[in-house]
Amino acid sequence: MSPMRSGHTDDERKVLRANRLLNAVRLMNRSLLRSTNRAEMLKNICDIAVERGDFLHASVSLAVSESEFHILGSCSRDDWIPEPIGDAGSYHERQFQSVARKAIETGHPYIDNKFLGNPTSEVIVASSTPRGTRSLAIFPIPSQDPTRSILILCSDKGQYFEKQEIDSLQDLAQDMGVRLSHFTCEQERDRVEDVLKRKAGILESSHDAILSEALDGTILGWNPAAERMFGYAESESIGLPIATILPKERIREDGMILAGVCRGDRIVDFETVRVRRNGEHFPVSISVTPLRLSSGEIVGASKVIRDITERKQAATQLQEALAQFKLVVDNLDEGLVLFDSKTGELRWNPVSRRMHGFAREQDCPVRLQDCIGLFEIKTLDHKILPSEQWPMSRAIRGEELQEVEVRLRRLDDSCAERVFAYYGSTVRYASGRVLAFMTIKDVTDRKLAEAALVESNLNLERRVEERTAELAIAKDLAESGDRLKSAFLATMSHELRTPLNSIIGFTGILIQRLAGPLNEEQGRQLEMVRGSAQHLLALINDVLDISKIEANKIDIRIKPFDLGIAVEALIGTIMPLARKKGLHLQIDSLPFLDEFVGDKRRVEQVLLNLLSNAVKFTQSGEVTLTVDCLPKGDPFTGLACECVRFRVKDTGIGILPEDLETLFQPFRQIDNGLAHLNKGTGLGLAISRKLALLMGGEVYGQSQYGMGSVFTFVLPGYRKV
Repeated sequence: MSPMRSGHTDDERKVLRANRLLNAVRLMNRSLLRSTNRAEMLKNICDIAVERGDFLHASVSLAVSESEFHILGSCSRDDWIPEPIGDAGSYHERQFQSVARKAIETGHPYIDNKFLGNPTSEVIVASSTPRGTRSLAIFPIPSQDPTRSILILCSDKGQYFEKQEIDSLQDLAQDMGVRLSHFTCEQERDRVEDVLKRKAGILESSHDAILSEALDGTILGWNPAAERMFGYAESESIGLPIATILPKERIREDGMILAGVCRGDRIVDFETVRVRRNGEHFPVSISVTPLRLSSGEIVGASKVIRDITERKQAATQLQEALAQFKLVVDNLDEGLVLFDSKTGELRWNPVSRRMHGFAREQDCPVRLQDCIGLFEIKTLDHKILPSEQWPMSRAIRGEELQEVEVRLRRLDDSCAERVFAYYGSTVRYASGRVLAFMTIKDVTDRKLAEAALVESNLNLERRVEERTAELAIAKDLAESGDRLKSAFLATMSHELRTPLNSIIGFTGILIQRLAGPLNEEQGRQLEMVRGSAQHLLALINDVLDISKIEANKIDIRIKPFDLGIAVEALIGTIMPLARKKGLHLQIDSLPFLDEFVGDKRRVEQVLLNLLSNAVKFTQSGEVTLTVDCLPKGDPFTGLACECVRFRVKDTGIGILPEDLETLFQPFRQIDNGLAHLNKGTGLGLAISRKLALLMGGEVYGQSQYGMGSVFTFVLPGYRKV
């Protein structure tokens, strides 16, 4: 169109365009001052450029790497949205990145007033510029940051960016750089203020008293926990001498602490005593660090003080429980000898000392090798045993001893030869630590009676009347021995369970804060006390269970019950432990068996043990229970009658083939790397198998190391409705 037909000459159109751009730049500068954040400012700039500056497109992009730009703000005519320019684009995109990076590095704008039809200007693909772009400009935005931004403007008019327009837009880019730097400084200031607020929040919310002390012994700072602990408000405490909260006899102690602080020393968990405002003395744990200026000069000490009253009380209660346990052991009617694998020492109870001829505790040999020169041990047929075959040596090696009878004589002839019956075993605790123990019965009189019985049989007709009385005595002695064993188990059950239940109960009261508040560390330590007591109680219960099984004291009560309901109840019991570890616990299959015939309590006991073990020794993945009906029996166990098979499958670490049978031995646990994380008695699987055998079934395990394990419980006798 000619200048005459358009109504304006080229010069007039340039003046109008320049005026319109200047007006738009003025509005942009106003927005720079009024915007409250970076995103708002960049959006306003781009909106004004398109709406008031008559540009096709305006955007601000951030160079996040050598070959990648992120769009911070943009606006285009007709709702056109540009795509981000990534590092995997076409040749033209890489050319654009090169031009933009060059503009940033040189600080000079890139101008292309002949965008269409100019081979050298084909640097942007259609996804990066709107259709109809005839002029393109890229203005670097100066900044003190390592990352830089660019302002991109597209116009539908050729030869748009001349000197006057370029100068105005360069000034705008300069002002944008200043404003962006301002926002960056404000963000950094907000970040620092947030850090300071968080630190202040820590001091305010801490359950430990935190105070600062000058080198002259005066208090400089005092948090709310210190107010609650000592009874002085912060306004009262500042400037007070630290001796105000110290017992008189410990005033010199603080001087020694400050002397160490001046040397740059740190003190961690130093236990001492402090005084409240009401004069009450209480135990505390103190950690001290030097207070330094930015120059490194030490000007005081920072102290973190923790009230350990409840921890001390818990320790006292634990000591009382141990004293009660020692009292029980010392008053047993049978000899008891313990061997600690960590110390290698033997411990003798009073009965065992008397049985072996020692009048005082200090006379007893401390180590097993010390016994070699003191005793001679023989079999009942008078064959001398080497020391490695002695009952205690065998128990230390892990053998289970059941009434091993030997003849023992002191080599110094201080006591006559006696016949002892030994019962021994080992238990593992505290991450693999081994405790071997033996109970000892003096069966000399019983053996004499048995010998007399043999002699009386050889001379029955001649001495029948004479030996009748001796046989009665021998019978009484045997029955008395059985009664003593039963009494021992009953005494152990009552005397150990009663104080342990008290410890568990009172510890639970403290943990529930019914007796007063606890800090996090005290709560954690009380949980440890309760867990240890529960572990010891479980050990006692398991020992009594297996003793009853071996003594045939457990009755199997067979009657119908709903197996499905019982299994679902067991899953509900185990589910909280599985969720706590993030495991998926599920029933894969459960047939309809509402009239299963068996001992409900013992079936549940075996299943609960298998499910608990699977969850305890599985770190991630799932535990699955499958219940199957086997009308023709189970070929693996050889059961030929109708059976129900319970399979517990886990995704744990697995078990080596040589370790599988070890699991079914009492007091035995394998070291698979997880034993120290899961406390146990080592009796669960042994009890489960014995119960299964009593019910006519079987328990067995299959495993692939590193892939998981499957434990199967097969039980005969079911009735389908």
